[in-house]
Amino acid sequence: AAPAPPARTGPPPERSGWIEKKAPAHLVKGVSTGWSRRYAALRAPGELAYWKSDDVTKDPVGAVDLRLVVRVAVPRRAPGDDGHRFDVELSDRRMKLRAETADDARAWADALRAWADHAAEHDGLSGHLGTGGDAAEEAAREVGDEPAPLAGPLAVKKTHKYRADAWVARHAVVDAAAGALCLYKDASAARAKATPDQSFDLRLVHDLAMRAKGDTADAKRFDFRVADARVKVRAGSRADADRWLNGLGQWQDFLLLRGADGAPRGAEMV
Repeated sequence: AAPAPPARTGPPPERSGWIEKKAPAHLVKGVSTGWSRRYAALRAPGELAYWKSDDVTKDPVGAVDLRLVVRVAVPRRAPGDDGHRFDVELSDRRMKLRAETADDARAWADALRAWADHAAEHDGLSGHLGTGGDAAEEAAREVGDEPAPLAGPLAVKKTHKYRADAWVARHAVVDAAAGALCLYKDASAARAKATPDQSFDLRLVHDLAMRAKGDTADAKRFDFRVADARVKVRAGSRADADRWLNGLGQWQDFLLLRGADGAPRGAEMV
């Protein structure tokens, strides 16, 4: 019998280059859902990050934690397709990507599989999962418990085409059933379960962090991204901003690790 290949002791080789990414539909009003050219990189500790230019010293416009990868597929090319597809199935959605050649698409798919395997053994989501030991096992057990309800007033910055951007007051609620952060005009509209003015699927949110200006953090501000759009949010106080950041991180981890069908994510991987 042929000898088994040696076990990998370090991360896979990093990979970068130009690809195209299809934006998910129905995320944020006004955001294109077509194909966008992005410079992508697979890198430690296990993420697929992408930029609008090849200047990777800047913050990426998006990043995917590869621990969430369920499967990487290379669909058969359909007549009329402009590129060669490779899809990344996450616990909650499918990312549609494409390369210029079939060989490049297969190389990206192979690299994504290798990095997903590596990421599964390393850093977790938002600090809730560690790298091993009793603390990591305890955290993994506790992630099955639904986080505490999260609601309260927030201000969201609205962009306008013909006048200055402005902050608008909203009552924010994490809708557990929808897995979304919902924004209502006021608390009474939320209690009446009216249609929210805006809602963001927490499984699609990334780059959730305190807003920083240079080296100084804005004590009441935090931002997040959905697709390539940045959502700017302001809380009433530093303590309230911390409460929202921690709470949204816990809800996101819970939703991602439970999977789209409500079952623990581990049940999908056999």
